[in-house]
Amino acid sequence: MNRRLYTEFPRLLWLPWLALVLAGGGCAEQSAARHPRAARSHHGGTIGELHLFGLPTALTVAGSSVPAGVGVRVYASAPEGDRALPIRTGTLEILLFDQPPASLDVRTSPPLKSWSFAAAELPGFESDTLVGSGYQFELSWGTNQPRGGVLTVVARYRSAKPPLLYSAPATISLGTH
Repeated sequence: MNRRLYTEFPRLLWLPWLALVLAGGGCAEQSAARHPRAARSHHGGTIGELHLFGLPTALTVAGSSVPAGVGVRVYASAPEGDRALPIRTGTLEILLFDQPPASLDVRTSPPLKSWSFAAAELPGFESDTLVGSGYQFELSWGTNQPRGGVLTVVARYRSAKPPLLYSAPATISLGTH
């Protein structure tokens, strides 16, 4: 998979997103209190929460005003930890739904598009930030063109032991800018 689908996307446009991520705005998370059998990271922490940050609007390819994908950053953390942990086992999935979160059950609704990354693939997307290890993705939905005006994005972590961990949904607008 191409790590940089949007290589022509101006880097300066990522600065407001980075500020949003570091400030905690737009964060979507789910507590591990519902997940007592969370997965262990190789760095000693137990992955029990996922945090997903998304750009507020869909990404476009340079030279086009038509939305073509989404940009998200995902962090995994321990229930009691204050730093994000690297994911060294299991699979991280990004699920894209063509509907707003209010009308959606992410556990049973089929996604419009999904992307799956085994732990061995994640270092190519990993960066160390002030809050710990995170994964930045620019994902194209290809031929799975959304039909609505609002998308919902969710991160899901599959470890060797159930249950699945989900982030809370993040909403992304298809509005043009």
